[in-house]
Amino acid sequence: MRKLTGAFCSLLILCALPGCSPGEIDASQVNPGSVLDGKPFTLREDGKPINGALVRRTADGALLERDEYENGFPNGLQQEWYENGQLKSERTLRYEDTGPGSGHLVNVGTSRQWCENGTLQIQYAREADGITGTNEAWNCAGHPVAFQKLPFGESRRWHEFDGTDETVLAEEGVTAKGGGWIGLHKTYHPNGKPAVHENWQDGALDGEYTRWTPEGTVEEQGGYSKGQKIGTWVLFARGTRTVTEYDASKFVDPAYAAPFMAAIGLQPGRPEWPLTNNHIDPDKARYYVSEHLIDITKPINLEPQQPGRPFSTSRWTYPYVEASTLATALLEELGADPKAADSTGHTRLHYCLYSLGSDARCSTAEVQRLLGLGLGVNDATAQGNTPLHEVLRPHPYSGGIVSDDKLLAVADILLDAGGDPDMLDGQGKSPLMLAVLTRKFPIAMDMLAKSRNPTQTDSHGLNLVHLAFFVEPSNQFQLGLTDPVRAFVDEAVKRGVDVNQPIGSMGTLKQVALQSGAVELAQYLTSLGAT
Repeated sequence: MRKLTGAFCSLLILCALPGCSPGEIDASQVNPGSVLDGKPFTLREDGKPINGALVRRTADGALLERDEYENGFPNGLQQEWYENGQLKSERTLRYEDTGPGSGHLVNVGTSRQWCENGTLQIQYAREADGITGTNEAWNCAGHPVAFQKLPFGESRRWHEFDGTDETVLAEEGVTAKGGGWIGLHKTYHPNGKPAVHENWQDGALDGEYTRWTPEGTVEEQGGYSKGQKIGTWVLFARGTRTVTEYDASKFVDPAYAAPFMAAIGLQPGRPEWPLTNNHIDPDKARYYVSEHLIDITKPINLEPQQPGRPFSTSRWTYPYVEASTLATALLEELGADPKAADSTGHTRLHYCLYSLGSDARCSTAEVQRLLGLGLGVNDATAQGNTPLHEVLRPHPYSGGIVSDDKLLAVADILLDAGGDPDMLDGQGKSPLMLAVLTRKFPIAMDMLAKSRNPTQTDSHGLNLVHLAFFVEPSNQFQLGLTDPVRAFVDEAVKRGVDVNQPIGSMGTLKQVALQSGAVELAQYLTSLGAT
């Protein structure tokens, strides 16, 4: 609603100047005390309501504004011009009296606004009710900015970029009566890739939900029902996958979880490592399952629930995953799924590899047995670690130091079972890269022989030849040339790894060697084709 105040009127020019037309009323003749709400606009001298066209002009008579009035209220065509003569805006208003001393203005038909260069910038189209219609907007280069059906319906919005006239679709959907959206609502990143797809019904989120990064990878995924999260939600952030469950029926009855866990020697949260040979009570475990107090196929929630809040958990385990090694045969007998994974994606095979320092918990025979039960040799944890990654991770193994011979034997078992030496973890490293970085060159040689992508680089752009001389903790190159390094690099180059590939802005490895005085390494690299 537009009001003409006394301050506005005091700046208007008399219509006695050149360009005035008969029947036009100069705005300076309007009573400065007039207001739209409660009173009509009246002339200053005789106090009569305005009937006709109220105008405003420049000092030389050029028209800047022309508004049609009836009985003191805007009724009809309202127009504005830029000082260069270009039409700035036009709209048709209708004053509707809503009672003694009250009323409001309604847009009728189509209202438009132009940029000073003549490009249509805004267009509002209204039907007779003054509410139903469309709103559209463009920038001064003619690219779309917004579209909206009123009072609700199809809606689109575009990103505008500073320093450019270009626009790209930012949002699209169908708005609903009372708020929210109808059906699929989409938003986009400024690069044009999807940002969020969400579904709405009856004014609330309902259905599948997906959110992407600007690079196009899924960042979050799940589902809603009547505005509440349901089912399984997955969040990917900083190389880690977090899974949250919202359905309590998927889990073991919490009333019986604790005694059953004790019966199978499972003590999550305790300082012991998983698979510890805790005491078990087979008869008690069988009773809970036979009486249907425990569903052996369901996970056990490990996260305390807050009273009065909907169920959700992102921390759980399955009975078979971490239970005492003494309980595996019993759990298999009761129907537990050996292939189950806990909330961090760990299977019993992952935990077995953590315990390689103790043959009682994880021997080469146990690794083969678990693979024989169907546990996935390439199943990844929330951090993206496959069993092959875990063999090379520099973490303390439970039970003592693991010999290189045992690590090699386990790695070969996993490789023979189809373990992928090229699969990247959440940090952008493959098991083959880890084998090189940890200087486990016998394992690295076996992995290289099975690699389908030996020229792959890590997240920093380092290839296998670079990594053979790279010390990760210090983030520096160690340029000594040992026999194991020489043998591995020879084989890597035969498999296509480029000795001339630059190391970022540092140049090639040969250049780094020469700058550091490592002449023997530079000569060796030259023999491999380094320039």
